[in-house]
Amino acid sequence: MREFRSITRKIVALLSLVTMSLTGCAQFHSGGIRQSAWRAQSAEVTQSTDSVTPASFRRESPACAEFAGCDPQIEVGRPNRFIDGIGWFFGIPEKILLWDSRAENHSVSPQTIRTVEQYLADNGMQDVKIRVNQYSPGAEWKRLTQNKAVSPLWRYTFGAISTLGYTLIPGRLFGGDNYNPYTNTVSIYSDIPTAAVHETAYAVDNSRHKYRGTYGFAQGISGINIWHETQAAHLASDWLRDSDQPFLVAENNRIMPPLYGIRVGGSLGEFVPQVQPLATIGGAVTGHAVSYSRRTSGSGNSFVGGSADTGIRPAGYVNTNRQ
Repeated sequence: MREFRSITRKIVALLSLVTMSLTGCAQFHSGGIRQSAWRAQSAEVTQSTDSVTPASFRRESPACAEFAGCDPQIEVGRPNRFIDGIGWFFGIPEKILLWDSRAENHSVSPQTIRTVEQYLADNGMQDVKIRVNQYSPGAEWKRLTQNKAVSPLWRYTFGAISTLGYTLIPGRLFGGDNYNPYTNTVSIYSDIPTAAVHETAYAVDNSRHKYRGTYGFAQGISGINIWHETQAAHLASDWLRDSDQPFLVAENNRIMPPLYGIRVGGSLGEFVPQVQPLATIGGAVTGHAVSYSRRTSGSGNSFVGGSADTGIRPAGYVNTNRQ
């Protein structure tokens, strides 16, 4: 019994040490970037683009009545060369599949953040949290308990499991842009506006359903989650297309098909785990083929299969990548 307790204490101590290093000692940032630092960064961009600082970095989230604490709606982790380097390494497979070095590079630019900011504003999304390259388990557990839009039945079962996974397998290290419906949080580790909007579109889709916990649970079921993926891809693609920004339109045409193919292939591959890697690769290759066809034929005005116009028109977007 003493040996068991000793081992238990050592495990707890190790987990505590890891958590401390991720949240403090390793200079992970559990809060938002300080406003002065962000404004200084944005000021440099503003001089050349006439863009504005995202509103969420200048005000508290309007949803603070529901989620106590009134934290900024978008929070960014403090850069750490060593930790982000490890994350970049683990993101190599995604970089290859998307054929884009920005995938899971753990260095998200103001351009991408502003794009998400505008997408949130255009869709009236006030309660969703955006964590950009950030590890904040304490805050996520708090959001889990306070997310009244999801039934406690879902929050304290599968929601707890999901949040435990976030805690023990930090995306700050292992990547994986994703949306957690139980905490209503989007985690972004890639500096690709299309991918960031795509993940945020999951939150938009989820918000349109009465039983958000049930719908979110279905998002984790193999095969069924293809429906969620398709809806998010449609919402994101329509918004990016309607932005009338050449950079966003072109990136949507290039990135969305392989991104969709990767997700669909991975979902179908879960039925036969032995072939899942091949299914994922096959989905990526098919997506790249569709992307190439759309770009060369000039038929990239809508997502594969088409969809109804959402009526959303991005306002005030500025392309900071222009020459």
